[in-house]
Amino acid sequence: MGWLLIYFPIIFIWGIYFLLAAVLFFLKKYHGSKKRRPPFTDKFLRSPGESLNRKIMEINDEIITCLVGVFTVPLLLYSTYISMLHFSSLQPSLSTIALICILGVGFIIYCFWKLIEFFNKGLGFNPDP
Repeated sequence: MGWLLIYFPIIFIWGIYFLLAAVLFFLKKYHGSKKRRPPFTDKFLRSPGESLNRKIMEINDEIITCLVGVFTVPLLLYSTYISMLHFSSLQPSLSTIALICILGVGFIIYCFWKLIEFFNKGLGFNPDP
């Protein structure tokens, strides 16, 4: 029972984080797969550059997701470490601290790599004639 009390803050914090991520993922999937009937029967002309604007919005959402992850995941790992220090009667081992640091640095490197990939990829359109 003592180990459950020690790891309860970690389970609680990570549980909330994964629950929020799962809800957002399923909401995005639900709204993306939903077929909506257009309210108008006429076909309207879309404005020039509308497909480019949609691609920009999609890339913008992915970039914002990466930036939010860069700031929240290390904060989450740090709060896990602080919770372990506060609620545990024993000091965390060096391997636990190393694992937390490796996970944080690895996730930051992954997010930055993904951001650099977005900026290098561009939109796939050549604006010059």
